[in-house]
Amino acid sequence: MQEKSKPNKIDWEKHIEECERSSESQKQYCKKQGLNYSTFIYWCTRRKPKLEGVTSVQFGEVKIKPLVVVAQT
Repeated sequence: MQEKSKPNKIDWEKHIEECERSSESQKQYCKKQGLNYSTFIYWCTRRKPKLEGVTSVQFGEVKIKPLVVVAQT
């Protein structure tokens, strides 16, 4: 008897895509497919694209002119 192997990265990609196409919630999909929901969520977060072109946070200088208040008499 052959043991069922654990899903690899490609398998998880296919499951995530199939789940997105289905009308089921992620939890329902996992239950129906016999997948661990927490592991499914882990792979979903790993799949999210990283921000492209962002290498670091930069700050720019902002010059503020002083406010002049003129009292009216």
